[in-house]
Amino acid sequence: MGTGFPNMTVDQLVERFTALALGQDEALLMNEIAKFNRLFDQLEDVEQELKVREGDQRQALLALYHHPNMQVRLTAAKATLAVAPDAARQELRAISDSHEYPQPGDAGMTLRRSPRASSSPPSSTAMRKSSYFDSRRSEGWPEPTELKPYFFAPSGHQWFHTAGNDGALLAVEGVEGTEDRPPGQGRIDIRLEMDGIPELGVLLIYQKYGGVYREAFTSKGDLRRLREWVRNLHNTPLPVGLFIPFESAFEAVKEFIETDGALPKSIEWIANKDLPPNTFPDP
Repeated sequence: MGTGFPNMTVDQLVERFTALALGQDEALLMNEIAKFNRLFDQLEDVEQELKVREGDQRQALLALYHHPNMQVRLTAAKATLAVAPDAARQELRAISDSHEYPQPGDAGMTLRRSPRASSSPPSSTAMRKSSYFDSRRSEGWPEPTELKPYFFAPSGHQWFHTAGNDGALLAVEGVEGTEDRPPGQGRIDIRLEMDGIPELGVLLIYQKYGGVYREAFTSKGDLRRLREWVRNLHNTPLPVGLFIPFESAFEAVKEFIETDGALPKSIEWIANKDLPPNTFPDP
């Protein structure tokens, strides 16, 4: 690895793991995304070194479940899911239930992605839901309570300030009894795309397509600012006038999840076909 890890004892590796996780916690507080991501890569290196030690010494990280820092406990629990799944899930559940942002959101999403999150695999012919949230792809949709911390964090820290991506997606394929049809041949799909900017709120785009549907709606904000743009982390220009407050966006996302993908009625929408030309200009 070029890291010197092979010459370190297990105890030293655990100490290194702890120091890196504490560094991540500091990066979270300072909203230093690049630093957080660098530390994430280094943590993975330490975890891999522990894994290849005789007997898989990732189990040594179980001692960190009692650490006073929540980011350390969260990182240790995620790293030990493979060697102590019951204990790791118990620790993740405790963090998720603490509601002390931002770690509970990460813990809840990790629980959903772990093998025991679902009692049975989805049928190949069933309506298929998927999500992409906080740079994580998952089968199924999260519970609204898992997403709430991202919308109701302290000002300036909403959304995914710990990741290098500010977009999210909830999708479902094969609605209205079309789950057995291939795409482009009668299958009806729905997508709810989200772009969050801490200073502005969230821009939502709802799409329903396939069969007789070719629908697209965008959240309606202050249309007086429709000719102002802000660039997301992918450098895509987005119209400021279509962003809505985080609180309103959460209610719409919650309604979308609870109604299996119906167009939320809790906010105002504008049909994309009614938007002025070049509302979404090319990057």
